[in-house]
Amino acid sequence: MSTNKITSSDLKAINCRALFSEVYVQGETSKQALASLLHQSMPTVSQNLQKMTDADLIVNGGLFESTGGRKAQIIQFNQRARAAVGMELLKDQVRIVAVDLYGSVLQEVCYPCLLTFDQQCMSQLGDSVNRFIESLPVPTKDILGVKIALQGLISPNGTAVTYSKIYPCGDLVIEMFQRYIHCPCSLIHDTEASAFAELWFYPELQDAVILMLNRYFGGALTLNRKVYQGREFFSGTLEHICMDPNGPECYCGRRGCLETFCSAYALERQAGRTLPRFFRDLRAGDPQCQEVWHQYLSYLARAIDSIRMLIDCDFIFGGYLQPYFTQQDLRLLEQMVQERCAFHSETFHIRQGRCGPQAPAVGAALLLIEQFLSQSGFDPDHCRQRFARKAE
Repeated sequence: MSTNKITSSDLKAINCRALFSEVYVQGETSKQALASLLHQSMPTVSQNLQKMTDADLIVNGGLFESTGGRKAQIIQFNQRARAAVGMELLKDQVRIVAVDLYGSVLQEVCYPCLLTFDQQCMSQLGDSVNRFIESLPVPTKDILGVKIALQGLISPNGTAVTYSKIYPCGDLVIEMFQRYIHCPCSLIHDTEASAFAELWFYPELQDAVILMLNRYFGGALTLNRKVYQGREFFSGTLEHICMDPNGPECYCGRRGCLETFCSAYALERQAGRTLPRFFRDLRAGDPQCQEVWHQYLSYLARAIDSIRMLIDCDFIFGGYLQPYFTQQDLRLLEQMVQERCAFHSETFHIRQGRCGPQAPAVGAALLLIEQFLSQSGFDPDHCRQRFARKAE
């Protein structure tokens, strides 16, 4: 009979992981507080804090107010010890974002750019990213990398686009970026990046369906906080659920996909005006806009109801249209879903995303942050408690 005994080496690693993660969650603490909370000896706490100091992950602040004895030294987590860069590429726009170890946005640029992916285009992209990195308040050596969010299916190792119909990048490989960008690069599907960004700020959720109401519709199914992609990596592409086989033609070549009814482009086409003007007229009581909006929400509700029959979990919607939604819109959408559903639920919720149009770029960067935390001895599950506290 074999027994799995915890060795002294295992115990040291457990203590180190617990302390690293607690410092991350607290943000500001002391040796005495850590020793008491984690039931570790002062020498153990000091040893593990030294590891964080050597990695530049903590700095000493001032002194806490005395509670009757010697004033304790303030230990602060250095959230700018590292940073990560996320870049979202649309057909006609580039967005670059840098985040620190807490996921706070350090800097962002967004500019129009017609993407052709030829040598000149890639060189210009590389120059933009390199200048952006050099302007950050974090040394270039402490940049974890650049993760690039694209509207296409990505290979499992993040090195190539395997399918794309939205823009001409079907033969895109990571070397085309790495040739011009001075930091390590990798690729990711934009909706997967968006899902990660939204879940970062909803740490209490394990399973969720993410709907990105962008110019092109996107969806992701997350189970145990991981995007489920299936055997051939196209699971969760909810935009190609067929809503009406006789509906408008989709860019995929089929007809009546959810994309053709619920993307921002589809809403703009139905409204016959720009979206800012549409929502301005809608809120002013324009009858035509009200009819278009009701129809849009009806299609969205039908899609949500169908997806719920496959997986019963919360829904998060974000993207370009999300800031335009009011609480009244949200309640109406939930009501429409409940009216369609064969099973009434008191716990069903549609949550608003918290990242807006920045979600793909922010999520791409956050994936690099979580990877760093995990590899550096932190417990990502415990670290998420910090964001649960902020949300309360």
